[in-house]
Amino acid sequence: MNPFIIAEAGVNHNGHLDLAFRLVEEAARCGVHAVKFQTFKAEKLAHRDTPKVAYQTRDASDEEESHFQMLKKLELSDEDTVKVKACCDEKGIEFMSTPYDPESVEFLKRIGCRRLKVASADLVDTWIQAAVRASGLEVIQSVGMATLDEIERWNQSYLASHPHHPRVLLQCTSNYPADPFNSNLKVMVALGERFGLPVGFSDHTDDDRSAVLSVALGATVIEKHFTLDRTMKGPDHRASLDPAGLEAYVQAIESAGKILGSEEKVVADEEKGMRRVSRKGIYAARDLQPGESLSREDVFARRPCEHLNLQNFEALCSRPLLRAIPQGQALREEDFKAPGLE
Repeated sequence: MNPFIIAEAGVNHNGHLDLAFRLVEEAARCGVHAVKFQTFKAEKLAHRDTPKVAYQTRDASDEEESHFQMLKKLELSDEDTVKVKACCDEKGIEFMSTPYDPESVEFLKRIGCRRLKVASADLVDTWIQAAVRASGLEVIQSVGMATLDEIERWNQSYLASHPHHPRVLLQCTSNYPADPFNSNLKVMVALGERFGLPVGFSDHTDDDRSAVLSVALGATVIEKHFTLDRTMKGPDHRASLDPAGLEAYVQAIESAGKILGSEEKVVADEEKGMRRVSRKGIYAARDLQPGESLSREDVFARRPCEHLNLQNFEALCSRPLLRAIPQGQALREEDFKAPGLE
C-alpha cells in the first residue's frame, strides 16, 4: 500500500488567503492525500526577542526582522483557516494543520480535522501533548532533534492514559534543507520495532531519494514542504517543492510502491509467454500404449511446456496411461489414470 502523502504548505501562503487557496488547489492536482498548514498565534509561540535561525534569512531585510515579527506576518486567522478547510473539502483533499498551543488543538478539532501533525520541537511540549491526547485525534509526531529517551517519555505519556490513541512517528532531520545523507532512515525502522507504531518520514531534503527509500523501508506517511514558487520571499520557500516538483515527487513515491508490489508471489502476466516457451514439457520418447506405467527412459524433456513439467513426472510414474501416445507428443494430466482409482 502506498504511503499517505502530506504536502506541507505550512506558512508558504505568506499570510495571504488567496495563496492558501492556490496551495490547496495545486496540492490536490498533484495527487497528494492531504495539505497541511500551521495554526498558531505569534504571541503564544515566540518571545519578541527570539532570533531567527540561519535558513530564515536570505538578505539584510530578513536579518532586521525578528523571529516574532516574521511569525506575525505568517499567521492565518481562525476565520481564514475555516475557509481554507472548506476549500480542501471542495477540492477533495484532506485539510491538516500543526497546532502550536493547546487552544489551537481544540480549535482544529472543532472545525473537523481528522488528524493532527505535531512539530518535532513540540515532542517535549507536555501541554500540547496533553491537549492532543484529550482530542482523541490521530497524532502524527515528527521526532527531529529528539533523543530516544525523549521519544520514550512521549510514548509513555500516551500509554499511561490513552494507550490506544492512534499515533504515527515520523523520522525527521530538522534542517531546511537537510542533507540526504543525514536522513538515517534505519531509525524509522527501529522506532517502529521499538514502539510498535506505524512510522513514516518527514522529508526536508532537496530531492526524492530519501522518500523513495523510506517507502522500501515501510513508511506509512511521507511529508514534504510545498510552495507555489521557490523564489518567493519567506522562510520555507527555498526548501520546498514547487507544483512541478511535487507532482514528480508523488509519482516517484507511487512508482516505488508499485515496484515493491506485495508479498504475494504470483506469475505476472508479462511472464506467462516466457513461462510457456522457456520451461520444458514432458514428451513421449516412443510410442506409448494404454496401461503402461512410465519411467524416465519413456519420455524426454524439451521446450516448450505446453502441459506438464518435470515437477509432475515422479507422481505420474505410478499412474498407468489411459490412451496411446504417439512418439513426440506432449503428455497431459488427463492421459493418466486418476490417482487412487483401481
